[in-house]
Amino acid sequence: MPNNQPVSKPTSDPSKAAAKKPSKPRRFPGQQLSREELSRHERELRATRLLFAGMGALFVVVASILGFGWWREYAARPYDSVATVAGHNITLDGYARMLDFRRKSLEQQMQYMQAQLQASGSDSSNTSLADLFRQQIQQLQFSLILLPDQTLSDMIDQQLVQQEAARRGITASAQDVDNEINKEFGGQPAPSPEAAPTTAPSGVQQATPEPTANSTPAAAAPTQAPAAAAAPTSAPAQAAATPAPTADVKSRVNGYLAATGLSEAELRSLIESQLLYQKLQDAMGAEVPTSAEQLHARHILVDSEDKAKEIEDKLKNGANFEELAKAESTDTATKDKGGDLGWFPRGKMVTEFDDVAFKLEPNQISDPVKTDYGFHIIQLLEKDPNRPLDPQDLEQRKSEAISQWLQKAGAGPDVKRSLTDTDKGWVYKRINWAPPA
Repeated sequence: MPNNQPVSKPTSDPSKAAAKKPSKPRRFPGQQLSREELSRHERELRATRLLFAGMGALFVVVASILGFGWWREYAARPYDSVATVAGHNITLDGYARMLDFRRKSLEQQMQYMQAQLQASGSDSSNTSLADLFRQQIQQLQFSLILLPDQTLSDMIDQQLVQQEAARRGITASAQDVDNEINKEFGGQPAPSPEAAPTTAPSGVQQATPEPTANSTPAAAAPTQAPAAAAAPTSAPAQAAATPAPTADVKSRVNGYLAATGLSEAELRSLIESQLLYQKLQDAMGAEVPTSAEQLHARHILVDSEDKAKEIEDKLKNGANFEELAKAESTDTATKDKGGDLGWFPRGKMVTEFDDVAFKLEPNQISDPVKTDYGFHIIQLLEKDPNRPLDPQDLEQRKSEAISQWLQKAGAGPDVKRSLTDTDKGWVYKRINWAPPA
């Protein structure tokens, strides 16, 4: 006979049952918990509170770590110093903005040059012009490679100029800046190919493929972006003639700011730096002595040391220096004059030449002197310890005065550079660019 009694389910695993979270003790109306049940219930409540407190603390720690990372990367990192000039910090953000601006300026110039190169076509009569555009494009590409380090150097130079100008009481007023803006943005004449590429308004020297100790930093002026360029706006050329202010100046300035990402305050600051540089250059040039120790000498230049020794032996045996120079020298600029170099101050010739020539006495002939040009035999004709500089040499010394001062000041103890590869990586990510390999 079938058993209709319900069959009880087997009891679950005691270990699993014990692992289950204890439930709140049941109470029936009027029933009180035993002391043991009450104690167990309080322990369960404390464990629950501790669990939630731990989860809350973990959430706070994670949020704090993420928040600190965001703050460090986006709020604090831009204010890190990449260089210090006599107590003034150049920040990572300021460096990034200047690098981005100068990169865009160079790329605008490259676009213009490439457009001009394409426009020259395959016409054989334009071959020399096309070669010029190719050379300038290569120069700009090389400038892009050097741009990260060059930009920081130029920003340091800008601070040095501002501080030295302040020390000397040299200023550029707001009206001076307004006048310069009107001059630069008042007209847009198209530049000749020989005038391009122009200089970006950095206030200091523009990146060049082969900077030298004697090169003069280019005064900053807004970069020319000719109409043929793909850039969204045009900016004035530094070398252009000064036009009368027009009603379009403000709109041109706004277009330039939109194209470069600069603020108006930054543009004004750059132009102010340009004006300070020019005034400081004039002030330092005025301090250059108008006379200096000078030599009157002649030389014979040959390609090999053996040839130089052969000529030296001939001179020792009584050969005429002037005749040998006309016959043997490879210096086409002086050989027809018997190797005569005229009068020159120290620094006009290469260092190796100067070091020997300025130690000679009148009529003395040097041993062969090696330079990058070949081997020289030098004869000193006259020496004057304080001869007036000719106008060309004087102007050159005036123009070099500020660049030489910047070179010395930039290597001084007041300048500390701290830009790292990590800093550069942060900047490249921020401006979405990296220099070409």
